[in-house]
Amino acid sequence: MLDKTVNSKKDKVFATCYNGKAKPTDKYTFQEIWDEAGVIAHDLRICYKLNKGDRVILCYNFGLQFFSAFLGCLRAGIVAVLVYPPSPKNLPKALPKMKRIIADSNAKLVLVDETVNLLRLNPISKSRRLWPQNIKFKVHPKSTKSTLTNQLLLGLNEIVEENPITSSDFAFLQYTSGSTGDPKGVMVTFGALSANVQGIVGAVHRDFESSGASTENIVGLSWLPQYHDMGLIYAITAPFSGGWNCNMISPIEFIKNPLLWIDLMSRLRVNWSVAPNFAYRLAARKFIEAKGRSVNTKMDPIPNLDLSSVVYLQNAAEPIQLDTRDLFQEAFGSYGLCKNWFMAGYGLAESVV
Repeated sequence: MLDKTVNSKKDKVFATCYNGKAKPTDKYTFQEIWDEAGVIAHDLRICYKLNKGDRVILCYNFGLQFFSAFLGCLRAGIVAVLVYPPSPKNLPKALPKMKRIIADSNAKLVLVDETVNLLRLNPISKSRRLWPQNIKFKVHPKSTKSTLTNQLLLGLNEIVEENPITSSDFAFLQYTSGSTGDPKGVMVTFGALSANVQGIVGAVHRDFESSGASTENIVGLSWLPQYHDMGLIYAITAPFSGGWNCNMISPIEFIKNPLLWIDLMSRLRVNWSVAPNFAYRLAARKFIEAKGRSVNTKMDPIPNLDLSSVVYLQNAAEPIQLDTRDLFQEAFGSYGLCKNWFMAGYGLAESVV
């Protein structure tokens, strides 16, 4: 399914990351991210000698390297275990939680990007006993965008063909936050993941068609955490499968400046986005407050704001308040936002989102 998308899109841009100043920091075409995933899959099965069904921890900061690693695990039949990188400010709590996930998942390897600086974090922990000791760490080099050579592809395909991936095989393992107890893992099969992604793509296309919008060049925007189910499946895996253009800012940048999300919707001519209920209320409130402060200058908080490209915005992942739609419409309705933008959704990791 995914390789067909890559073949049809190839050199078209799949995703672009933006910083807090709305400037692009990283960009991948469909082919580049697929090739990088292929190199990772090759390394997992051939260089690191892992077998189908083995578990690998993905411990990445925000960015597209995480998704290429996730795709690499899928291509290799390796079960990706998604964790949030331990913060230097909270190591006594974060590292024991990570150790429990490693032990519970029986992971064989931890993949990290270069921004997860283990050498810097380790002394801060004050005790090496905080770090998992019986597992190897491998660093995924930054944005190599390696071309998958025929030799690498042949070696990987031979291994996968010997023991092919089936719909009942596990694709990834997602753990709960563990905020109220030990993290609990949810196993997601390839069949369930595929059905869910196809369902999302089909539903989006139907929504666009019913709105009279084209499905040829769909443009999305997300600030959701990539290791969480909605951010991973709805905001990046489904767009890759559907051949859409996906733009991203980090959750930290959104929290710092919620209006960056709205600004980029306008600048990038975004058609859809997805976020929890609080985000819509926060962005609307910040905009209304900023507009009130600038009433004397007659300047909009976001210059040249135009939301006429938006087809729908999905509200999900937490309890939804109906008046959120009214508040958001009050803030942005006069900037071209269509009246039918509001879409409510419900997801559950145990039911594959």
